[in-house]
Amino acid sequence: MDYLARNIITIALPALMLLIAIVATGKTGDAAVWSGLRKVGASFGVLSGLSVLVIAGFVANYFSYFVVDSLLVRFYHKRRDLEQPEKLTREIDKLPITNDLKIKLKWAVLHSNKLLRS
Repeated sequence: MDYLARNIITIALPALMLLIAIVATGKTGDAAVWSGLRKVGASFGVLSGLSVLVIAGFVANYFSYFVVDSLLVRFYHKRRDLEQPEKLTREIDKLPITNDLKIKLKWAVLHSNKLLRS
């Protein structure tokens, strides 16, 4: 699940950038895509536009790890105040997420508030 969310974030940022550039050109069809890539690449052309989109994808992928992890950790940390930690750890074990994220979530549920205060 977290892997899917990270990949969606990675693809969505460059796609959104290209969509905005295409809409800004006011053209349709193939001319819109080429003009959009040229707009993203500034005055350096279509190839640099592709390069900018690839770099934006890498940056989005890098930051998606922090976004997805921190949102889930904060969510379970807040739930820890309302529910039993044993129940939450059983729920975390059943989630379809990576083992790294399961460990982070269990740490947030079982340990003190030191994790979020720093």
